[in-house]
Parts: sequence; C-alpha cells; structure tokens
Amino acid sequence: MVSLFHLDYVISYKRKPGRDLPALRDAYDRLLDHLETICGAVLRLDDSPRWSVLRKAAAMASRKSELGVIEDEIDAIFCAYLAWLWANEPTQMIVLGDYSTGYIVTPTPPRVDVASNRPPRRAVARRRDSTHEQRERLVAAFCAAMPHLTAEESQTLAKIAVDLAEWR
Repeated sequence: MVSLFHLDYVISYKRKPGRDLPALRDAYDRLLDHLETICGAVLRLDDSPRWSVLRKAAAMASRKSELGVIEDEIDAIFCAYLAWLWANEPTQMIVLGDYSTGYIVTPTPPRVDVASNRPPRRAVARRRDSTHEQRERLVAAFCAAMPHLTAEESQTLAKIAVDLAEWR
C-alpha cells in the first residue's frame, strides 16, 4: 500500500481496538480513493456494480462491524491489482527475500527518503481462518467485485492472496 500509493504511512482501515468509527470511515474513504486512482482502470472498478455498493457501505457505515463486512473484499481487490501488476508489469514489482527463507512480492518503493515520526507498531495476536476458508471467501469476493473474471481466474487470485497473507 505504501509503495503502490506513494505514501509515507499505512492507511489504518482495519478494525482494531482504539480506532473509532469516524477515523475508520475516513481511512476507508482514502483507501478507496487511492484504489480508484491507481487500480480503477485496470480492474474496471467504474464498471462494477459491486464497487459502488462497497463505496456506499464504507461511507454509510454506522458501526465498525459494517466495515468489517467489506474488509476482505477490499483486500481482495487490492491483492488482485498486485497480482495483475506481477503478471503484466513485473518491472514495477520487487521480490524481497528468497524461496528458501521466504519472500514477498511488492510494488517497487518510490525513491524518496521520508522520515516517519510514527512509533513502531506492536504485534497483536489475531485469529486466522483456515486457508481453505480464506480462499473460499476471497473467491466469492473476486467474483462479486470483478464479474468479468472466470471462476478459474478468481481461484488463482484467491490462492495468491492467501499465500501473500501467510507471509505477513
């Protein structure tokens, strides 16, 4: 996110203790704006009825749980674009690490020296769904968000997204 959108910080859109609803709605608004600007044409977000539903859900949420309902779909859309970049614009991507010890593929960071005054994040234990459950949810999210994809393409993107999430 930081590299792709040329930010000096991560947009904190995930539901976590201490983040209030107005801050989360604002974070979703910024994230969705960035996704439209950078990824929208490739993923044809303007043509997707589901994208409009996601935008409205983020803007109109009256509880944090309503944002949680769309979180996986937004993540899936973001990951779909990264998978598209890896397949179609590999010079815009970089592999960090190696096969034997683990790696991640990420957009090439912008060549800017930005000193961040943010404190380091503390690790928070979280419950993880099984890989199969994650993949099934992501396949459904890809199909809903990008109806022009085939079922096989949605399954491939879901596998990539789950594999990437396991490296985080």
